[in-house]
Amino acid sequence: MFPGKKMIKRAKRIFSSIEEVVLIEEAKHVPNSKDFKKIEDLIIGKNRY
Repeated sequence: MFPGKKMIKRAKRIFSSIEEVVLIEEAKHVPNSKDFKKIEDLIIGKNRY
């Protein structure tokens, strides 16, 4: 969702249980195949980008 920083602020207000937020620089609304691996690694905790 874009703009990312505004969406993070709104999401934290709406969903009080949010523990962590990651904003992926240069991300698109629909990720390309290269970004899927980056997103997967972030979710399972392998890497921090």
